[in-house]
Order: sequence, then structure tokens, then C-alpha cells
Amino acid sequence: MKIRELAKEECGAVLELAWEVFQAFEAPDYTSQGAETFYASIHDADYLARLRIYGTFEGDTFWLPAAVARISHYSLCAVRTIGRALADSFFSAPAGTIPPGR
Repeated sequence: MKIRELAKEECGAVLELAWEVFQAFEAPDYTSQGAETFYASIHDADYLARLRIYGTFEGDTFWLPAAVARISHYSLCAVRTIGRALADSFFSAPAGTIPPGR
């Protein structure tokens, strides 16, 4: 498995996936206002500009998005089990190799 930061042009599909996963698994636990807030956040250019969006790949196959606002905070992680591998990757990286969000 390879983890890398995604190019801006790759992020649209990732945000669509995040919304689909949110609707299927998280939205039932949220109020309608909470779901609207999440949707607004993943369509807010200022918010998105502060994120570093990463993906995991097996060969050329995309598996999972994750976004990091700062090194100690996940902003988005769609699948919890692989999310742990991403977290381990983020937090075990040598200092300075994953800079704070933009």
C-alpha cells in the first residue's frame, strides 16, 4: 500500500466519495443541520485550502481518502480500518516531512 498527497485535480472525486460515505454511515447519527454543515465544509474552498488530502493506493487502485488539517488532527477519513494505517503513517513520519496544512 502506498500513501501519497493527492493533486488538487484528484480531490473532487475524493470529496464526492466522502459525501457518499458520510450519507451511508454517519448521517443517521447527525441532525439535518449537522449533515448540512458537513456538506458545506467539503464544498468550502477556504476550508479545503487548509487541508492536505491524502489517498492510499494499491498499485493504481485508489482505496481511501484522508485529509489532515494539522499533524494532530484528522479532518476526514472514510474507512476506519485503513484509517489507522494512515494515522500510523502520518504520526510516524520524520518531523517536517508532513508539514502543517496549507
